[in-house]
Amino acid sequence: MDLRHKKEIMKKKYDGFAIASFVMALITILFPLLIFQLSYNNMIKFSFYVFPLLSIIFGIASLLKIKKNKNLNGKFLSILGMIISIIVALIYTSLIQEVCGNCG
Repeated sequence: MDLRHKKEIMKKKYDGFAIASFVMALITILFPLLIFQLSYNNMIKFSFYVFPLLSIIFGIASLLKIKKNKNLNGKFLSILGMIISIIVALIYTSLIQEVCGNCG
């Protein structure tokens, strides 16, 4: 590997949206674990979908930015963030339907 190639690799930086997507996915997992200890109301039910939605939006924005700018890293983080958020949102949806049933 020559020195020029190493410098090109080192110049790549992580996209902020990719990091945000992954962090939102982690919050998506951890937030309900903390909230279930409190009480269950419509605001909490609403917040179960805010973090996954933000993670997916940030992930898509990151993928578009990385596609345009080849000097950015973070494709894996943004895809992982979106996958985690989708899976967790589906799990929350099924849990809410089981717990709440037809309570409105």
